[in-house]
Amino acid sequence: MKKVLFAAAVLNLFTIGLNAQTTSDLTTITNSLSLFNDPVATALKKGVNTKEASQILDPVIRDVALQMLKGTYDNSFKLNTYKALLSPTTLGKELSIGDGYSKYENITGVYLPLGKHVVLVEGIEKGKKVKLVIPNWERRAPNPEEPTKDPKGWGIEKQAFDLHNGINIVDLNNYGSLAYIDYFSDTPSKEKPVKVHFITGKTNGYFDIKKNDDTDWNKLIDNAVFPILDGVGEHIQIAYPVEALKKYAYGRGVQLLSNYDSLVYRQHRIMGLIKYGKVPQNKMLSRVNYNYYMFRDGDGVAYMGDKKGYAMNLVVDPSRVIKGDPCWGFSHEVGHVASDTAYV
Repeated sequence: MKKVLFAAAVLNLFTIGLNAQTTSDLTTITNSLSLFNDPVATALKKGVNTKEASQILDPVIRDVALQMLKGTYDNSFKLNTYKALLSPTTLGKELSIGDGYSKYENITGVYLPLGKHVVLVEGIEKGKKVKLVIPNWERRAPNPEEPTKDPKGWGIEKQAFDLHNGINIVDLNNYGSLAYIDYFSDTPSKEKPVKVHFITGKTNGYFDIKKNDDTDWNKLIDNAVFPILDGVGEHIQIAYPVEALKKYAYGRGVQLLSNYDSLVYRQHRIMGLIKYGKVPQNKMLSRVNYNYYMFRDGDGVAYMGDKKGYAMNLVVDPSRVIKGDPCWGFSHEVGHVASDTAYV
């Protein structure tokens, strides 16, 4: 029975953006996964040897299998379980603050370059929507001398793909970037977790203040494979240029996220959220942008990373962001996210 269920899950093939994808390609991927013990290729079946793994047709899946046999496969970020989060829209209505909290909270730490990618998924219940979201963190205005005059606006450009249980094939044609799992609900505590395995892609990692220290922070910066690095605090998450993090916050990741959390905490206290037990588990997103000095939009707050109006030195330096104008600037934008909506 277990083998039948696995086969059924594997044959649930879902292709996105692959107009030229052939049945042969899909069959190759399906057959290449037959040596693994479950639909998300957590491990190889008992008894699989090097000779068998070496005969896997798909080269990337073959490499994964061989690494598993050697005990060298690092799945710390590429294979993970994601829980549903409260919808930012629902949160905004509950707190009467609008819809400005992060839509990118389920960070994967995986970089997906241009091209075809295989993503294995398990646990999506019938009728539930889970998406893979790829924001273009590096998008710049056509004319860097006039960054505000961008025909695409100042917001986040993104590619979003519906995920399904089994094999998902995603083709990124326009740009590669970091991956995020979009899994939101009005009742997140009632939702089951979803397991995702990025067979392709590269590990960029991310910093979590609850799990990591400054040694980990430096390693993430030094070993980043993408120009942007994610970080997570208690109340806020960041997506900042590795170059800026190394220049202004090297060895001080804990301090940076702690200072951010402290500034947000003060706003929570003023709003009465702490007194009445309404502090959201959701996080605000603080990101780099390449259009304007500082602003707030429907995705959080953004600070300039290009030469016209450069702000990274103000908000990434842990010592500067808690004093004077930098403190006011950062807190001002965060305050917009927490502002009451109009009553009339």
